Amino acid sequence: MSQEKLSHPRLHSKWLQPHSHAWYAQLGRLTGRYEWNWQSTITEPNGETMFEREVAGAVPGKRVLMWAAAMASSP
Repeated sequence: MSQEKLSHPRLHSKWLQPHSHAWYAQLGRLTGRYEWNWQSTITEPNGETMFEREVAGAVPGKRVLMWAAAMASSP
């Protein structure tokens, strides 16, 4: 059986970086709008706090800046 080699999706002429402004703008155009309507009801421990503990445990004695939190608080 022959295997057809697939091209890398990032090489496609219309590739958009996931979760970029352009990606969300396209999502809005394709769906008519983009909105975040999910309401979390999960308290701690949740995936985010578990990940933070895992990272902190990997670098004991160091302060860790969580990129997503830093981006959320930037202007």
